[in-house]
Amino acid sequence: MQRTKFNFTSFIKTSAISFLIVVFFLGFSSKSFAAVGIYEIVNFQGKVVNKTAGTNVTNGNYDFTFKIFSVASAGTVIWTENFNTANGNQLTVTDGIFRVALGSVCTFGGGSCQGNTNSAVDFNSDSLYLDITFNGETFGTRVRLTAVPYAFNAKQVNGLTVTNNGGNTLSIAANKTLTASNTLTFAGTDSTTITFQGTDTYVGRTTSDTLTNKTIGSTGLTFNGAATDVTTVSNEDLTLAVNGSGNFVVSSDFDSGITLGTAISNEFPLLVRNGIANNAALVVDNLNDGDIFTASSAGLTKFTISNTGAITSAGYLTDANAVLYTTTNGVVTRVVETETGSQCLLSGAGASGVPIWGSCGGGSQTPWTSDIDADNFSLLDFGTNI
Repeated sequence: MQRTKFNFTSFIKTSAISFLIVVFFLGFSSKSFAAVGIYEIVNFQGKVVNKTAGTNVTNGNYDFTFKIFSVASAGTVIWTENFNTANGNQLTVTDGIFRVALGSVCTFGGGSCQGNTNSAVDFNSDSLYLDITFNGETFGTRVRLTAVPYAFNAKQVNGLTVTNNGGNTLSIAANKTLTASNTLTFAGTDSTTITFQGTDTYVGRTTSDTLTNKTIGSTGLTFNGAATDVTTVSNEDLTLAVNGSGNFVVSSDFDSGITLGTAISNEFPLLVRNGIANNAALVVDNLNDGDIFTASSAGLTKFTISNTGAITSAGYLTDANAVLYTTTNGVVTRVVETETGSQCLLSGAGASGVPIWGSCGGGSQTPWTSDIDADNFSLLDFGTNI
């Protein structure tokens, strides 16, 4: 038992003030970690004797005030609890001995109590000091809390707190670090869920981290700042697959395009590069009766290649007799359609001439006719005898 002297004006401790600080967990059962809840009090016992005579103070009820500080002297009070006439809870002193359950009136979790605003007492700290006032007079030296009160840490396991009565949730207090050497394993026969509240950051070290057999929930993954967001080990394929009727979707709010192969430009919404022998850079293999390729603008189909190879250009070649040609820049464009019969396509003049529809060369010709009778033979040119 530790002994500490109280230096009151009217009272002194001949054998010093005795105190015991005890936290009970199911009667000190070795299975205390299985308790549904923890009675979070500190049992404190002391003895007060008469300063002059060295005898015990008269039996009776007395005022006591207990305060906890984080420093041995001065400083700001963390927690206060009163046992006095005003609150109707004076402590009884018998043969000089008093006993009190600290935290039974004002919990160590903080908040307003008896007109005081208490902070939460961090029993994961090694600097906690108890200040005692007896009948209005304060003991000059604070008592440092040691050993047993830190049984609260058995609940916390060095700062890790089981936050629900069932003992199923383990949370880490603010500014605390969970460190694991070598392998950290979560084992069990059922599903395991690890939940991070708010915005959380996973910080990897310079070495690589491996995730296997993982399912990403509704919030997905966000990549930020990495030159390569997703990669594989050497010679490993990267497969993106959907399950059942799911679709592979690229969000409509992206504006940098998709690059397949080594990125060389940010000007193309889709860039396909091929460096494998003489293989085609892009192959589309349609396994059903739908079109091989369809291009649209603002939701309207403009260009289609059917599964038979037929090409349809909607809204561009709108009539019959449309003809495509190339400009000097290699652009494939069209000659305006015509509905006039017997027209010929006339080449444009010069290197950059544009072909047009027009009359066929040589102009209109009158066909020859023949009339043979018994008298004579003549060739007629519509009224002109030859």
